[in-house]
Amino acid sequence: PHDGNHDVQVLHAEALEWAVGTSPAISIPPVPEHFLGREVDMYRVLQLVLDHRLVNLVGDHGIGCSSLASAVSHYINERRSTILTIKSIYYLRGQDQYSVMLKQLHGQLANEGLTKCSPSDDDSLLAAGVVSALSRVKALVVFDDITVEDSVLISFIECLLEKTLIRLLILTRKEVKITSLYAEWQVYKLGQLNVAPTVTLFGKACQHVDKHAKDDILLERVASNNALFKKIGGGIPAQILKAAKHFQKEEYENLF
Repeated sequence: PHDGNHDVQVLHAEALEWAVGTSPAISIPPVPEHFLGREVDMYRVLQLVLDHRLVNLVGDHGIGCSSLASAVSHYINERRSTILTIKSIYYLRGQDQYSVMLKQLHGQLANEGLTKCSPSDDDSLLAAGVVSALSRVKALVVFDDITVEDSVLISFIECLLEKTLIRLLILTRKEVKITSLYAEWQVYKLGQLNVAPTVTLFGKACQHVDKHAKDDILLERVASNNALFKKIGGGIPAQILKAAKHFQKEEYENLF
């Protein structure tokens, strides 16, 4: 936005720690409190989204695809005045259900006055209204955690590529094959965090850490001990937070 702070280093580790609940766009989920170690991934996914109409972000459960997509979406949303190709963002989370995502998207478009199609249980009517509305906007639509076997949803995505000029960011656990004459399919596979951010995230989340005083020692030990690396989450954010939460004080002290 014009009155926003454009000097924020969003790709710097400290700048990536948004407060819980911060959400400049209603449909975009807030970025987790401790979102770190993804600076390079964020930059690469951002560039793919800006340069291509169809991006498939792939990663195992708990690896952080949703957090990364949310961070990228917030970054773009806060800079819509300077990004010519994206003026709206619609973030959809339907637990793999086409009808749920379709109704979410229709509702968001209706709230903005972009479609007058009345809510209906007929998915074909809703889809037609959504496609018509999206054909008039410059938008990014995020489909969070869909199954590649959902042929109806995949067909709908192909229809969006054919009949609109929107951009799509699709989150899946394995690659989704979408054939389209209207967009080049780009895939980005999100891997685990390396040792340094794993230790940092564990240190931020573990209640027994004394002001990170032992981070350097723990980093040195984890770097040379794969079993210890796995014990504190193995580079998977969800597992790191889980390990940090359940570590007992004595167990933590025994790491040293």
